[in-house]
Amino acid sequence: MVNPMWTPSIQPFEFLYDPALTIGRIDYTKETAEISFKAKILGTAGLKIIYNLDQGLEKTGRSREWGISMSSIYRAIPTRYEINAALIHKEGETIEQTTGRF
Repeated sequence: MVNPMWTPSIQPFEFLYDPALTIGRIDYTKETAEISFKAKILGTAGLKIIYNLDQGLEKTGRSREWGISMSSIYRAIPTRYEINAALIHKEGETIEQTTGRF
């Protein structure tokens, strides 16, 4: 479920991937192959803003004075991700699909 606090324009993280597929172990008997690609998650400018606000409030003592806790914002940032992937033939036929969580 997507947290409604994070709209597409202010996502704290960005998912980057290389579309080049790497073929690993091939099992000719089962007619299967391991296929993978490189991916990473990077913090966006939105995450840097949250961090800077937190640091500024902490350094000035305003977080205690105003009763503001950035930990509630940090807790709202997703820490578990789900990726759905499909291998699609050039004619548009789905060959295989899977879901991964990390």
